[in-house]
Amino acid sequence: WGYEVDNTLRVKPYVGLTNNVREFFDTGENYNNSISISGGNEQTTYYLSYSNVMHDGIFPTNSDSYNRHAISARGTHITSSRLSSSYSINYIKKNNKSVPTGQGENSVYNQVMQTPRDISLLELKDIDRKWNNLDNYYSLYTVNPYYILKKNGNTNNEDRVYGSIDLDYILADPLSFKLRLGGDVSNEQLKQWRAVIEPGGNNEFAAVFEPGRVSEASSYRMQLNSDFLINYNKQFGNLSIDAIIGHNLNQRTVKSISASVNDLTIPGFFQLKNSSETPFAGESFLRRRLVGIFSSLDMSYKSILFVTMTARNDWSSTLPVENNSFFYPGINASVIFTELVPEVKKFLPYGKIRAALTRV
Repeated sequence: WGYEVDNTLRVKPYVGLTNNVREFFDTGENYNNSISISGGNEQTTYYLSYSNVMHDGIFPTNSDSYNRHAISARGTHITSSRLSSSYSINYIKKNNKSVPTGQGENSVYNQVMQTPRDISLLELKDIDRKWNNLDNYYSLYTVNPYYILKKNGNTNNEDRVYGSIDLDYILADPLSFKLRLGGDVSNEQLKQWRAVIEPGGNNEFAAVFEPGRVSEASSYRMQLNSDFLINYNKQFGNLSIDAIIGHNLNQRTVKSISASVNDLTIPGFFQLKNSSETPFAGESFLRRRLVGIFSSLDMSYKSILFVTMTARNDWSSTLPVENNSFFYPGINASVIFTELVPEVKKFLPYGKIRAALTRV
């Protein structure tokens, strides 16, 4: 069966193989490991942890793998009866590879599905064997799936650091302040490559063709956030008041660069310079800043009457300068009428009426 190569033909029975597709795939594996340390005293607490995830999918080799390492630290500290703080910082390292799906000569799964049932896929595993290479592969319309799996590929690496710090200060019994600063920074590198598919010899007139391709991309993301809150909490007899005035600043920055080239000159050398064609390059930069002030007032009387009023005004850099401000207030009121009219409890144990009006 197949082509005659070096005056030699292969012989096999024309019998369907029950597991010829199943034997191509591996059993997927997934491992999760973690370790943590924690402790502290009345003033200070801490928590440290490390975890990793190692995953290898059902395709042979590690071409569909995922690895993740994470380090985390957080803690609290009481400096005095008025000042306290807390922090959290995390680092994540990710690396993953994937196998393209879909149709065409660059899809491993598509080539597996087009393999006749009487051909063992395991016999195709050695792509350097003279019957399994591009020139002598048995079909003019398909490609050895192991060739795509071993010659094509991609890598995606990401480093990410994020965390926050909180400071709380009690100025007086009813008045306190909170400052929260947070950040999230990530850097991602992506590379993809496709090997040249240009059969010769017995497959000189094959219907499959790939000139080869390399692409690389880099993406940087950063988000900064700050909140400053003034909180007033006081009880006046049967009247309870909880008021907050605050300020928020959020900024997001994304910068990406990408380049790709087709028609590789030297097969198997996956660099952007390995082509006589001019690489296609792209670059983008995005920054969005949002500044806001907000307030809220919660009042309750005898835990029967409740009123909540909120207001916020934001200024967004994504809007025209002359019209970049938007205000959205709201009010919410409710009453537990079964407490106002106890006689109602004879047939209704609990009843509440609520009304709200909000502008968005």
